[in-house]
Amino acid sequence: DYFMLGISTRMSVSSILKICSPSCEEDFLISVNLNMDESIELLFPDLYGTLSEKVAAVTQVASLCKDVQVLEHIVEHNQLMSAFARLLEEDSNVEMSFIISKVLLAISKVADFHEILANHRVGATILRVIELELKRVGHRLEMKSQPFTTRQEHFFFICLSILANLADNITTLRKMVKKGLVPIVVGCLQMKSVKSLMVSLQLLRLSSIFEETAVEIATQGQNVIPKLVCMLQVQCVDIRSDVTSILFNLSFLEQCLDLISNQEEVHKFLVDNLHEEQLNQRALCLVYHLSSKHDNRQKFFEADVSGYLIKALKTAKKQKQEMNKALVGLLVNVSCCVKHISSNLLTFFSTIFRLRR
Repeated sequence: DYFMLGISTRMSVSSILKICSPSCEEDFLISVNLNMDESIELLFPDLYGTLSEKVAAVTQVASLCKDVQVLEHIVEHNQLMSAFARLLEEDSNVEMSFIISKVLLAISKVADFHEILANHRVGATILRVIELELKRVGHRLEMKSQPFTTRQEHFFFICLSILANLADNITTLRKMVKKGLVPIVVGCLQMKSVKSLMVSLQLLRLSSIFEETAVEIATQGQNVIPKLVCMLQVQCVDIRSDVTSILFNLSFLEQCLDLISNQEEVHKFLVDNLHEEQLNQRALCLVYHLSSKHDNRQKFFEADVSGYLIKALKTAKKQKQEMNKALVGLLVNVSCCVKHISSNLLTFFSTIFRLRR
C-alpha cells in the first residue's frame, strides 16, 4: 500500500492521482471526499480516548492511506494533524508512534504537503522523538545489550526518511541543522541496517554543505571521521559514494582536513576507490583536496596513486577529451613532491611529457 511503499519522486497530488486513476478521476474524488470526511469525524474523538482507542484510531487512518487522494484530506484536517504531532511526541506507545510515523512518511513524499507539515512542526517533533530513542539506545549500551533492535531501526528509518524528504528545502534543512540534526544523525551511524544507514548518510551529506556542520563534527571528529573513513571499504557503492561526498564537504574546514589526513587507511581506501567508475569523480575531488598537504602527497604515492594517474592521462589522451579540473589540480600538487621520486614516479612523469607532445 501507499504508506508502506511510498513514491520515489516528489510529485503533486494531481499528478499522482492522474497516474493512479486517469479514467475516473472526478468520480473518485467525489467518493473519497464524502467517505473521508465521515471517517475522520468518526475516528477523531478516539484519538483522545484510552490507549487502545488511540491505537485503533491511528491504525484506521493509516489504512485509509492506501488511496493517495486521502492524504490530502488528512493534511487539510488541522485537528487531526495536530493530534498526530502531539501523540507522536507525548505518547510513549511504540506501536502507535510506528503507525503515525508511517502516515507522516507517506505525506512527506508529496512536496505540496511540506508547508503544512512545517506548520505543525513535524520536523522538530521527529527530531525530538529520535533524540529520545537514542538516549534509550545509550542506556542499553550501558547495560551491554544490543544497541538497536530490528524494530527500532525500522522506526528510525521511517523517521529519518521523513526528515530527508523535508530536507529538499534548503531553508528547512538549515533549521533542522540548527535544532540538532547533525548529532542525531551521527548517533544513527552505528545502525546495522543498510537502508537505515544510507538515509542517515544522506542527511549527513545534505547537512555537510553548512560550515556549522563541519565545525560541530570537528569538535567530535575523533569519533565521527574515523567511523566515516572505515565506511570507504564497505561493499555498498552508494554508502561509499555518500561518505566520500561528506568527507569532501567537510575537508573545506582546516580542522576536518587535518582529522581526515590523520586517518591511517584513508589514502589507500581513496586510491582504491579511484579505480571504480561509479566513485571516480567524487574520490578524485577528495584526493585533490587532501593532496594540498605535503604529508598526504607522500602517502598517496605509497598507496600507488601514480598508477591511477598514468591510466587517467592515457585515457584522456586517447579519447581526446579535456582533463578533469580535479585531475589537473592533483597533478600539479603531486609534482611538488620531488624528494619522493622513484623509478615508478620517473615513469609517471615521462608519461606526462610524452602525452603533452
